[in-house]
Amino acid sequence: MKRITSKKKKKSRTVLAKIIMLFILIILAISAIIVSGICNIKKINISINIENPKIQVNEIESLSGLTIGQNMFKKSKKQIIDNIKKNTYVEDVKISRRLNGTISININQREVKYIINYAESYIYIDGQGYILELSSEPQNVPAILGVTTDLSNITSDTEEKTIRLNDVDLKKLSTVNSIMENAKTNDIDGIITRIDMANDKDYIVYLDSENKIVYLGNCSDLNTRILYVKSIVREEAGRKGEIFVNGNLNSSYVYFKEGV
Repeated sequence: MKRITSKKKKKSRTVLAKIIMLFILIILAISAIIVSGICNIKKINISINIENPKIQVNEIESLSGLTIGQNMFKKSKKQIIDNIKKNTYVEDVKISRRLNGTISININQREVKYIINYAESYIYIDGQGYILELSSEPQNVPAILGVTTDLSNITSDTEEKTIRLNDVDLKKLSTVNSIMENAKTNDIDGIITRIDMANDKDYIVYLDSENKIVYLGNCSDLNTRILYVKSIVREEAGRKGEIFVNGNLNSSYVYFKEGV
């Protein structure tokens, strides 16, 4: 077995020392660049994924805590993202930095999909069950009935917190989303005004403009049920009543019962 001579040991120590010195020089160079004006923010670009966003650009800039002239590495990306997400309408944030002093912030905004009538006001929620806002104004989206989530802590300051429906309601909301998707595919989503999800064995859909109530059952084979609804709505136009598609489609009748 060969011994490592003192000459070889000395050479190894010299190489190691050079590597350490190079590493230190790189760290010093990066630090010098960071503290110099080269890394100061010269421009903040903010983009939001929809045409008429609820969130305002100046609000995003304010929440980010970034200012022109500030060192772009003063705040971590996580800090900036966490700050911006204090607005409940913000679903996702992507941030990129460029050495020319430009910071780009790309926002995905949550959209109001449903409302919940509450205490003479309206709670806006998105399709994932996030509570976005408490408002005195309704939105032109379906109202959700039969919610079990405790809403007593919802206030006008809700936009500063992230609140979501409970697990029971989220599971039912997933079915509600499927109802709306199938209705959209069949061009009848626009006449759905309310959906009662209190009983997951029988979802109830209200078509107020058609004076009709639809009993969808547990929503198995949902596309077929929606096709039946579409056909009956067309055939029974102008007549008030109830549409029953809540049975086993292989053994039960689908029918319309005219109201008084």
